[in-house]
Amino acid sequence: MKILDMYKIDLHGLKDPVKFRFLKLSPIFYKWVIEIFGPCTEITKVCFDDILESCVCADLYLQQNPDQVILGDMKDSAFKSILSLYRDYCDEKVPFKILHLQYLTKSRAIDIIKPFFEIALPNILHLYGDNAQKNRSNNKLKVNYKNEVDVNEWIKKLEDLDDTSSETFKNLLAEFSEKNRYILRKKNLRYRNIQLLIYSF
Repeated sequence: MKILDMYKIDLHGLKDPVKFRFLKLSPIFYKWVIEIFGPCTEITKVCFDDILESCVCADLYLQQNPDQVILGDMKDSAFKSILSLYRDYCDEKVPFKILHLQYLTKSRAIDIIKPFFEIALPNILHLYGDNAQKNRSNNKLKVNYKNEVDVNEWIKKLEDLDDTSSETFKNLLAEFSEKNRYILRKKNLRYRNIQLLIYSF
């Protein structure tokens, strides 16, 4: 963790959405981290924070500057490498934090938001059983959100979405709720507030 401490990687918040920033470290380092340490270690989670923030800051910058395809000094290959890293980390089921919702709800990019609904949220709500299973490629355990988050807290945050959330995020949440309506209803006794999530849109 000394390298990460030196670079002081953390979540900065979205105080200035018209600015963008690069990853703090080389993309090669982030790929090495997920391959060597797997999805559940602290170093991987810290790297994921940086990747997600970089993706969303880039998206917000493009929202403010619709005439630009690529961000200022950022080369096309650099931008694509950040999105590729983000997808790699999502595919490996690196756990999302509730704090990440402040980023996801501001984004309009499907490539950023969709992995949350396709990969993370079903695990967070335990829709498809126990997700702690062996990864055949590297023999590391996949993350199990049971010990990572308070499910009811996630549901409350999703229920409390306001007008500042992007239409893309709200539409994908509505699609997720409709697609999983039957399973969510079956779990209604366990998650008492789930009906608000189902019928919120």
